[in-house]
Amino acid sequence: MLLVSMLLAVWAYSGMDYKYGPAIESVGMALVAILSCIILKEKMTKRRLAGTILVIIGLIVFCL
Repeated sequence: MLLVSMLLAVWAYSGMDYKYGPAIESVGMALVAILSCIILKEKMTKRRLAGTILVIIGLIVFCL
């Protein structure tokens, strides 16, 4: 799975600027937190929610 993930990441980065790479990784971390609550029914703690919100705010600042 790691090899497939790496190949997909290389394929995805080939059509875009490299400066957006960290932003894509951050989106992945936020999506994992959100989807784990939806699909796996994990609890969203205050700390996890605060971290996800900070990641999203950081993405907004980075893209401006």
